Amino acid sequence: MRAWRPFRFKSIHTSIAIAFSCLIVAVTVLLTFNSFRLSEEAVTDNAMTYTGQLVDQVNTNIQTYLDNMVSMSALALSGGELEDAALVRMPLSSEGVERNEKIGKYFRSIVRSRDDIATILFVGENGNVVSDRQDAEFKPAEDLRSQDWYRNAMEAQGKVVISSSHVEHLYKGEYRWVVSISRQLGLPGLPGGGVLMVDLKLNVINNLCRQIELGNRGYVFILDPAGDLIYHPQQQLLYSRLKSEAIRRCSGRRTARSSSRKTGTAKSIRFARTNSAGK
Repeated sequence: MRAWRPFRFKSIHTSIAIAFSCLIVAVTVLLTFNSFRLSEEAVTDNAMTYTGQLVDQVNTNIQTYLDNMVSMSALALSGGELEDAALVRMPLSSEGVERNEKIGKYFRSIVRSRDDIATILFVGENGNVVSDRQDAEFKPAEDLRSQDWYRNAMEAQGKVVISSSHVEHLYKGEYRWVVSISRQLGLPGLPGGGVLMVDLKLNVINNLCRQIELGNRGYVFILDPAGDLIYHPQQQLLYSRLKSEAIRRCSGRRTARSSSRKTGTAKSIRFARTNSAGK
């Protein structure tokens, strides 16, 4: 009894035709896969090039904005009034109050002329505190000097320090999401020292970043040189650990790709570096 062979054909022509058909199907599948892979790479490269141009545009806008803020803080520090305020031994004396009122009036003129500034504050090492707010209730000077914006500015030794976005608590009963720009006046430990701080409203930076449309799911975020977030459209989700970014692994590169095992999705990241303020 002969064994049953399902793929044995009586005609050699049929065998050749089926063999060629299988070869054509295999070549077609291979070419289709290669074409899809090359098309995907081309689309990705074009998208990264377009995204890079948009990110560079945002970077230029932010750099111009920060340069304006740095120039404004430098102008406030260059007048000499703040140094005099930091040298006053008795800030609550009539002379000290008069000088503080003059500085506060200048701060108010700046804040009124710009919609992007939440407040301007100067804290001297002598305990003198000057603000754009009239009759404002400050936190104690010791508490203000213990905050990050003050300590980081003192450590930077005259260079401008930009904080991450945070809830600022300078005045009683007021809590705002801001980005702080701070700069040291004088030298640590010497008379006439202190820190000038400008709080920027977070919605201004938010508007700068959201002007750029990166498809349906793209977005812009900002890091400081240490890799800490200054701005992210979903920053509260990041802080609550409901969302994560591969920042540490991807920072320092021009472009990077990351993937998530949980969602099975891939993400392309494009970086652009601004010039360090104050250098």
